[in-house]
Amino acid sequence: MKQYEPELGQSVYGNPYKQYDLSDSDPLYSALEAIRRFIEAVYWDDELDPFANSGDELRGDTFHIQAYSWALCECDFLNDEPEECTCGYEEQKYNFRWDGTDEIEPIEVSWYKYFPRGNSVNRETTVEETQLMLREIISYLMEKN
Repeated sequence: MKQYEPELGQSVYGNPYKQYDLSDSDPLYSALEAIRRFIEAVYWDDELDPFANSGDELRGDTFHIQAYSWALCECDFLNDEPEECTCGYEEQKYNFRWDGTDEIEPIEVSWYKYFPRGNSVNRETTVEETQLMLREIISYLMEKN
């Protein structure tokens, strides 16, 4: 996997990104597309799309998907150098996270504004890990529907 080089906006505005580029030929990319399409089918009447620039969020037992965040720390506007954030702002660390298992490290993916723009991933993944992640998330969504 090659190192990720962020888009200009990601660099300038400090939006999160991970170490490795996530290309459209990676099985993880395809799995995320499948999860997105499954969410669209299951939650069609709610118009839920945490992969879009929508503010939506979906949390399961072992995964979390959250849309790109436009939130800013309000403390920066009140003090030049606040020692501690008092406004409740939390920096977005990822857009997608699967917790993994005891043997498999978590997978985190970030994108810029919407999936699949500026995709990056925290580590290399295997096909087997990706398949396990996909089965687990789809099973959860089917159970909750």
